[in-house]
Amino acid sequence: MTTFTIDLPEPLTEDLQASGISEQQLQTLITKFIQNYLHQYHLTTQNTGVPKEVAAEQLNAPLPEVFAADLDQLDYLADDDLWLAAQIQLPQTDAEQMQGLLDRQQLEGLNSDEQKLAQQLSHRYNRTMLIRAKAAALLKERGYDISGLRQSPVVE
Repeated sequence: MTTFTIDLPEPLTEDLQASGISEQQLQTLITKFIQNYLHQYHLTTQNTGVPKEVAAEQLNAPLPEVFAADLDQLDYLADDDLWLAAQIQLPQTDAEQMQGLLDRQQLEGLNSDEQKLAQQLSHRYNRTMLIRAKAAALLKERGYDISGLRQSPVVE
């Protein structure tokens, strides 16, 4: 494992500390985010002919409205519903299917149907991770101990 040091804006650092997010939780979130970002980047550049600069620009765009709307609704949920949202999981079959597509992409590339499926699975994963993360942050903000929440959004 390689260690990287990143500088975070002070307000973000204060929010992380106030939310009680552990270094391990932060490392898991950042690692999963980078893995997903790179996966999306490779999907966008490989097999599509999209220049790398355009792919990077697309990936840095603001959250799609559908994600933002889902996340905004979490603010209004009761605590019990937030606990459910913080624990939602993707089916193991989705994870296995995505891994199969990633393996196939590396070996021989994906056809257009497989690319669409990979993007759909990635979209589901991203949506799940964002909902789980925001729900956990809201629970922490409301004074709950969230240390017992599972790290993985996939049913094992």
